Amino acid sequence: MKAKVKTLDLVRKRHAGKPIDTPPRPVLSKGMLSHAPSSVSEAPTFTQIFEKWSEEHKSAGGPEKTVKDFGTYVRRFVELHGDLQITQITKAHVRAFKDAMLRLPVRPSGKLLKMTVPELVEYTDKHPDIKVLSARTVNDKGLGAIGAVLNWAVENAYIEVNPASKVKAKSTKTKKTVRQPYSVEDLNLIFNFPIYSDNDRPKGGAGEAAKWLPLMAAFTGARLEELGQLTVDDIKHEQGIYFFDMTAVDDKKRRKTESSKRRVPIHSKLIELGFLDYVAEMGKAGQEAQLFPQLKSKGEKRTASWSKWWSKYARKHGAFDSSKVFHSFRHSFKDGLREGGVQEEISDALTGHAPVTEGRKYGSNAYPLKRLKEGIEQLTYPGLELLHF
Repeated sequence: MKAKVKTLDLVRKRHAGKPIDTPPRPVLSKGMLSHAPSSVSEAPTFTQIFEKWSEEHKSAGGPEKTVKDFGTYVRRFVELHGDLQITQITKAHVRAFKDAMLRLPVRPSGKLLKMTVPELVEYTDKHPDIKVLSARTVNDKGLGAIGAVLNWAVENAYIEVNPASKVKAKSTKTKKTVRQPYSVEDLNLIFNFPIYSDNDRPKGGAGEAAKWLPLMAAFTGARLEELGQLTVDDIKHEQGIYFFDMTAVDDKKRRKTESSKRRVPIHSKLIELGFLDYVAEMGKAGQEAQLFPQLKSKGEKRTASWSKWWSKYARKHGAFDSSKVFHSFRHSFKDGLREGGVQEEISDALTGHAPVTEGRKYGSNAYPLKRLKEGIEQLTYPGLELLHF
């Protein structure tokens, strides 16, 4: 125990940047050789540790996106310091990584995509007008990724302590923009946009997605990506009730949280407006056909490009500020349920919010379709006018 305390004290001093001589390797007795640790020269590199972590993460059913995101920051760490052996990484290395990340551009493009981290840092130093990563991004993503991999190394006895522990970027507090719900007046304005009044289909609106996504959001409260990734066979019918099946999870369908897996009855207003006819039309391409095949994006989210289009389009025609975005439909839906006197647990079940009390966590979270249908039909938007249908 005394030897371990002494060793940890030396490691702490080394991480603080103090020069500490490596002690001579102890002479092992013959009986101890079979249990002797690998020599320093055989210690795995940071990249090799990341690969081991990735294999275990995947075998445990962890999301592929996490491996991809972590890999980006491991690569950046290696570009900055080289592929160090895991035992050579110190707190000073992590601190230097943090400082470099705070000087990296938010969205590198063109020639910047081919630059290494040292080259990017040099470039941004010469171009101070370039927007760089925020402290929050560096903490949550950059240091979060590095710290998690190093913590795995600690848990698996490759190193004694995590050099990334307590290394954080200090952030300046900025006032966060609070998303506001669309008021009924806003909804009346939206549903009078040219996509409805003139049956206009702008290029960025992805065809019929421009028409249906706002309507679906207003009458389901679902998130944009939840709606955009729907396929024909996600529209189901049981007990005389049509509903959106948002329970499937695969390479093309992701859920934000476990509670996001849910069934949402289709509001009678959507049926009245011809939504099921649209589904039947898209079903001619097959049950696995996307409801909105023109939705395309370079990233993993199908709706990423469409979201940007909607923000510009809505601000142009509705003069909304940054506090009112597509997600505002979700807030409006919650307000509409409250207006209709819908119980909180039914409201949460419809929107995919986790139970807030311990009692509600017991039993099945899957409410009967009949109760969900009754709840969604109580949705109330006093003064809502859908004139162009």
